[in-house]
This record gives sequence, C-alpha cells and structure tokens, in this order.
Amino acid sequence: MKLASLDSVQNAHDDSIWTAAWVRSTEESPALLLTGGLDETARLWDPSNFTCVQTFTGHCLGVVSVATHPTRRIAASASLDSFIRVFEVDTNKTIATLEAPPSEVWQLQFSPNGNNLAAAGGDSSVKLWDTTQWQLVVTLSIPRQGASQPSDKGSNKKFVLSVAWSPDGRLH
Repeated sequence: MKLASLDSVQNAHDDSIWTAAWVRSTEESPALLLTGGLDETARLWDPSNFTCVQTFTGHCLGVVSVATHPTRRIAASASLDSFIRVFEVDTNKTIATLEAPPSEVWQLQFSPNGNNLAAAGGDSSVKLWDTTQWQLVVTLSIPRQGASQPSDKGSNKKFVLSVAWSPDGRLH
C-alpha cells in the first residue's frame, strides 16, 4: 500500500463540498477530479497542481452528486432542485437537463458501458435514463407500507440515497 500526503485547497467551493468523482485519464488527457458543492456549482480540478480547470453552473440549489461517463466526454450533476444536468466535460455545453421530481436526487451513476444513467432519489425510487436519447426508461420504487392509504408526511417515509452498478452493468 502506498500512502500519499493530503493537501487542501482553501475556498475550493464557496460552501461545503458534498460530492466528488474522478474523470478518467486517456492518452490525450490526464485524470481530473470533479466536485460538487452547496454553492450550486460543479468544479473540475487538475489534481497535479490543485487548480480549478472549469466551473460548471446551472443549478439553483446545492450540487449533491456528480458522475462521469466511461468515455470521459460527458458528466452529470444532480442538485437538491430535482434536476440533473448532463454536460460536456471539455466545453461545459449542456447536453440534457433531466427532471427527477417529486423530490431531490441524492446520487448519480453511469452504467459501466455508459448506456444508462441511474439516479437515486429521496422519493423512494431509482430512475434510469437511456443516454442515447436521454429518455426515462424505468422508475424502480420501494413499496410503501399501507400504500392503499393516503400518504401522510409524518408517516414512515423511505428514502433511496445511493445507487451502484455491478461491474458488468447488468445489475444496479
């Protein structure tokens, strides 16, 4: 095991950092770090010299999850505003804006082959989008106890806060 010293960047975001994901390296480009913060931004960092390469905006509440596509070309950020912004890493061009109501999205994850984007939400579900057309494919929900009865905000509400894919991408 190799241990590395840790460094910090003062004021990396204007508020707390809630999420981070690596943008993989290619023969042409080094690995980069993508972070998201409560300051409503996602930021791309060069870890070799701790400099901010790009700041991505477009959310109106804090960014709580970021994910990078296996091709390195695109990334996604999710916010407490219930929107997912998919953008080109190099240009910051928005590719898609996905709505994930009725509640916030807590975590994003691209499938290993990049064909799908999974979003875990506080509304007891995982939503899957096809990444070719950015269409919602399916919503996987957790059944609620006593679902036949009207929903009570004070009731035993369940949340989905995390999502992961199996290495072959067949299970999530």
